[in-house]
Amino acid sequence: MVVSVMNNSHGVERGRTEVFCNLYVMMAIISKWSWISITNLDWFAKMPDGSGWEYHIVIEGWEPQIWKSLPSGESELVTNQFDIVVVPDKGVIVVKLDIDNQLGGGNPEEWHYGVVMMSQDGYGPNGSRIREINPSAEQYRGGGAPNVVNHPNIFDVIFPDEGVQEDFLSSYGEYEGSVDDIPTDLLASIPLVSKDS
Repeated sequence: MVVSVMNNSHGVERGRTEVFCNLYVMMAIISKWSWISITNLDWFAKMPDGSGWEYHIVIEGWEPQIWKSLPSGESELVTNQFDIVVVPDKGVIVVKLDIDNQLGGGNPEEWHYGVVMMSQDGYGPNGSRIREINPSAEQYRGGGAPNVVNHPNIFDVIFPDEGVQEDFLSSYGEYEGSVDDIPTDLLASIPLVSKDS
């Protein structure tokens, strides 16, 4: 059954135009064990002390990726090939992943997750793919953030409790220095969630 036919007018490598996914980047963070403390994800946020990520999934139409954290503190690309299915009339995006081959196996019900939504930018600040959020919206920039250097540039974060997203996204400290030197204790702190959250 064909839900919707989209013309691949942009020559997207995956053979279809994914308009919604090209506008927004969603990052899914997976941690099977909560003691790993590795972060380097091109946005201005961190996880609370004593936690971290094992797999970092970039869900976008142009460059979808799965990254794995390494004990050295580096990360490696696992794959840039997985299915993203957009069902526009239902407002749904389905991401199909191979638990064993792409995410190291295990029981997903026991994992911790973090999902954040940002705007994708092929020419983002500091070589990232994340578009900045300024006080006022403008071309290639989101709007609604305070005029600070260390705003996380995240539009939303999934969390089961109502109203706490705002608290997490504004939990950064005052900072007026260079974007290259932001101390980690002045970044927004965003926890992972689990089925028990």
